[in-house]
Amino acid sequence: MYNCVADRVAPENLYTSRLPQIPHLVSDYMVIVMLTQSKLKELMTYNPETGLFTRIKSYHSNKVGTCPDKINSKGYCEISIGSKKYKSHRLAWLYMTGDLPENQIDHINGIKSDNRWVNLRQATNAENCRNKKKKGFCVTRSGSYQAEIQTGDQRIYLGTFKTREEAKEAYAKVMHKYHGEFARQEEDKH
Repeated sequence: MYNCVADRVAPENLYTSRLPQIPHLVSDYMVIVMLTQSKLKELMTYNPETGLFTRIKSYHSNKVGTCPDKINSKGYCEISIGSKKYKSHRLAWLYMTGDLPENQIDHINGIKSDNRWVNLRQATNAENCRNKKKKGFCVTRSGSYQAEIQTGDQRIYLGTFKTREEAKEAYAKVMHKYHGEFARQEEDKH
């Protein structure tokens, strides 16, 4: 049975940060080792203009100069460090600021794989949800369009409309009032 006794291990053997913990075994004890900005910068570089990481240190089959990003099933870029997978936008925040964000990271343009620094911002879960591409109205059983807006835990009914455009317009009129800088109108695909 292993105990978490990081206080018994010399401080120079530990990395401290608020990143998710990566456990490693050291003799009879379980020690929590965490990724820091300095350790990340030892392994790879981040280009804030392109949003891409590049390896500067080889390990296992990963070679220097390669891009470590892989796109997961939800469309986010991930990077494996050791046995842990990290979302690239969270690593970009750590790389640039030295800390993990207090909450979530929002992709301003809504593209999950666009990790350019200018496209990332801290957001609460509610703020991040406001920046989703599809929202504001839906088709009812009768074929009309119902518009609504979510603010906090409250859903505000905006009305039922004959056309998609009318429902979209009703949503657009109030979205900045309730969502502020996180307001985002659905892009037309028609």
